Amino acid sequence: MRWPFTLLRSTSRYHMIVSNPPFHSGQPDDFSIVQELIDGASCRLRSSGVLYIVSQEQIPIGRMFAISTSKYHSVHVMPSTDPRFVVWIATTSSSGDSTENDSHQAKRRKILQ
Repeated sequence: MRWPFTLLRSTSRYHMIVSNPPFHSGQPDDFSIVQELIDGASCRLRSSGVLYIVSQEQIPIGRMFAISTSKYHSVHVMPSTDPRFVVWIATTSSSGDSTENDSHQAKRRKILQ
């Protein structure tokens, strides 16, 4: 199964994309679907759009954002009430933003290390 960008109209832009992507289905972990989601979602989001990804805590989502071909304004992670899972939140820049603020830069560096 691949990330079905073809199901989204190429001219449509969204305020948010929410995903709980599959990492395995009785097979070894496969992160390629998530990498495709991260790489492709930013061009489908509106200015200041948000990508939410729910994943197990040990999945290397931060690394996937770090090596992504897409640029996000900020990326951070929030723990859930279930310690096995986290929610990754990535935002695109607003049309007037040219740089990240210091707080977002510090968080991103910490998360992506």
